[in-house]
Amino acid sequence: MFGSNLRKLREQAGLSQRGLAQKVGVDVSYLSKIENGVMSPPSQELILRLAEALRADKDELLTLAGKVPADIAQILKNRDVLQSLREGDLAKKSGSVNNKDSFNKKLRELRERSGLSQSELANRVGVSFTYLSKIENGVKPPPSEKVILKLAEVLNCDKDDLMFSAGKVPSDIARILKNREVRQSLRESEARRITMSGSGNKKGNIIRRMIMNASGNRKGDSMMKNLMNGRSLVRIALAFVLVFAVATSLWLSSPSETVKALKIEITNPSGAPLQAGTIGQSYAFQVKVTIESGEAIPIQGVALSMFNSANSSYVASLANLPIINGSSANYTTGQTGGGAANVTVATNNFGVVYGTGNVTWQGQGYTFPTGYGYGAVTGNATITYNVLWTPPLGWPVGNYNISTVINASAAQLFSQQSTVFVLQSSLMAETSISQGLSSNTTDVVAVKVNINRIKNPTNNVTTTINGGIGSYSATVSGAPSNAIQFLTVYGVAPFNNPTFANVTGVFAVPVVSSPIQASNTTVAEIVPILTGNATTSVSLTESFQIIGSAGTPGLTASEESSNTLTFMRGNAKADDPVDIFDALFIAQYIVLQRPLSGINALNAATVKHDGAAGDKIDIFDALFIAQYIVGQKNAYYQ
Repeated sequence: MFGSNLRKLREQAGLSQRGLAQKVGVDVSYLSKIENGVMSPPSQELILRLAEALRADKDELLTLAGKVPADIAQILKNRDVLQSLREGDLAKKSGSVNNKDSFNKKLRELRERSGLSQSELANRVGVSFTYLSKIENGVKPPPSEKVILKLAEVLNCDKDDLMFSAGKVPSDIARILKNREVRQSLRESEARRITMSGSGNKKGNIIRRMIMNASGNRKGDSMMKNLMNGRSLVRIALAFVLVFAVATSLWLSSPSETVKALKIEITNPSGAPLQAGTIGQSYAFQVKVTIESGEAIPIQGVALSMFNSANSSYVASLANLPIINGSSANYTTGQTGGGAANVTVATNNFGVVYGTGNVTWQGQGYTFPTGYGYGAVTGNATITYNVLWTPPLGWPVGNYNISTVINASAAQLFSQQSTVFVLQSSLMAETSISQGLSSNTTDVVAVKVNINRIKNPTNNVTTTINGGIGSYSATVSGAPSNAIQFLTVYGVAPFNNPTFANVTGVFAVPVVSSPIQASNTTVAEIVPILTGNATTSVSLTESFQIIGSAGTPGLTASEESSNTLTFMRGNAKADDPVDIFDALFIAQYIVLQRPLSGINALNAATVKHDGAAGDKIDIFDALFIAQYIVGQKNAYYQ
């Protein structure tokens, strides 16, 4: 159970619930509900923050939550990989597939292709029409695995494809991936693909070849078939079969032999832990490979990749790194797929030797056939890569990792992943929301969205964004969704004519006609109405995704934090209970005895709805509250 395991990890880390909640940026009551099993496991992003705060294995924490690490999920989008996992053959890997189709769009296309209405499909699957409609419109997230499998059956489509478009992984695959060796084998195979794609070396069916080698004849196929008889046997014994095959192919060294350690260390240039960097600016790090005294490895290639921890489609790959002392290599954005890079090489006691190599890698011993390899006759051999990489403008801020892969031979590969480091924006935006009367529609109450200032996050000093704010995109959401509606979003000059998608809550100005610098600047006015009752507390949250520069394409300022306002319909006095004093406050505002700042404007304006233009504060709102107090209107003011 995820909750009980999370509690155990937290207690082992010596943290209270409140202390952990503060570290990962959630409410302590939410964390408590997760630990007690009241709420399901959180998002992948939050699980990664929990793993970092608890110094826990992020893969294990993700699999405990029934989720799959982002890089593994990306690999699993390849149908051949899924089939290979189910059949115990991990060699059928031809690279990951990046399927960006959203679930709601895919579901709608499949339904329309089947000639079914939303109502007909909902009846066949056993869900309500409104629930299915909200899923198709992107209001609700994808449903449970059980519902997705039923949808796939009714729509006669591939269940795995539908699961992946929902960001989920089939439960049988999720169970297989709980084995650390399976996850490692997947990552190594994908890393091998990256390395081989740089060298043009094509490899065949590795695991089947390994089993043939282990049996000493051409009966490897029959061995695999015998092992794979029975789907349930495959799922129970799969991890053992994979580990056996990999161990056989790597020629496990005898326990009586003396083995030495191979180490890969990924640090900042001074050897300290990786530090935070900035999108669009050079990021320096060091990779040091150590082969201990007297050992040799037949290195065929070394590769690096830098990727976003939550979305591995943002990845920069450096294949075929040089291994000669003093050499260097420059990689263009086109070559890496994610920003230019420069690599320089420094070696110590590192050269070509002849002999039989034995190394220990992560507690496991390996031997290599007699021949030429890289190492040192005496002492430790090291090769150090100093890397200067520029993450592209437009990449998301957040957590990143570096992966190093050493390809030692056709089936012998060693990979190491770094600790998480953060890439942040060079600019930070302080934002806020407030309530008042709209400047676009007379007397209508609106929530104003403001960009207060742009600052340098390292010293908190106000700065400018080159050319002024040239674009923005933001999202507004409300909870509970059935207690609030968003009528429209008005622009405030020069941020005129924003687009607004009522279903998703996204509003944006793609191009600002006259860019300006932010100085407590209102960019938009959201016009909502509360549709809940007098006892329902409603929250409205704004979050900027993009605040773009007019002068430098791709340069953005990250929002420091999103903003939330909380309302209760009719609670003009803002003291929670709806009572006669709320009516009195509205009446005093109407006769100018109380300023607008003295009441909760949105609460007051939504007592009596005034039409499609939005709600106004008037004497009828006070009357409705008075009638509610004396029982002439219900909690919905009807």
